[in-house]
Amino acid sequence: MRVVDQVRMLKHQGMDDSQVAIALQDQGIPPREINEAMAQVNIKDAVSNPEQALESQELDQRNMQPGMQPSLLNLQGSQSQNQMSRQGNSRTQEWDQQIPSPSSNIPQPGQQPQEYYSEDSQGYSQDQSYPQEYSQDAYPSYPQNQGQQNYDYASQDTMSEVASQIVTEKTKSLSKKINDLGEMNSLLTSKVEKMDERLSRIESIIDRLQTSILRKANAQEQNIEDIKSEMGAMQDSFGKVINPLIGLARKSPSRKISKKKTKHKAKKR
Repeated sequence: MRVVDQVRMLKHQGMDDSQVAIALQDQGIPPREINEAMAQVNIKDAVSNPEQALESQELDQRNMQPGMQPSLLNLQGSQSQNQMSRQGNSRTQEWDQQIPSPSSNIPQPGQQPQEYYSEDSQGYSQDQSYPQEYSQDAYPSYPQNQGQQNYDYASQDTMSEVASQIVTEKTKSLSKKINDLGEMNSLLTSKVEKMDERLSRIESIIDRLQTSILRKANAQEQNIEDIKSEMGAMQDSFGKVINPLIGLARKSPSRKISKKKTKHKAKKR
């Protein structure tokens, strides 16, 4: 198990930073790795839940044992508080020096009133020199040894790693959604391609049906023309055969009538 996971597990059990450090030192873990892991966990907690991180920092400051190195966040907060307290003390001292006492400003009898031009100019010069003193107090120099510098570099590396981990955790959901959109896009493109193939098949089938229908229509027209021509030929042939028969049938009744008349005349005689 990593040191970071052990620190997080112990903090979930209700231990503060000092108790966590003692427990990990008992396991034989070096203090540098313990401090880096605790700084990493504190930064993650501060990003995810700032209020809980502030409460845990206050509790750690109360329960911190002498001789133990504070975490990175606590060290930064203590440095800023020391700077603010030094700046406030320097300002109050300068203001006390600039304000004159009331008894010094009251003129004695027989004395001329003092000119305050020099005092004003002196106060103005003191005001001009004030930013220099403020700048010196605002940026104090802290002597550091080589080990402390290495620890600062390591803490910066851990902060960058923690920041990268936080960014990756925050972008996990976004990357998952992007991957889902990519999968949906691929599925939609495959479905559209299949629909295009089906439409092309349907178009080819419709073209084939159209050509077959046109062929059949042309064939039927040709058959009808053939039937018409055959019927005309049959009509002509029937006409040639039937017309003489009709002529003979018309001539035969007149002959019968003439024969009957001749027979009737013969009987009368």
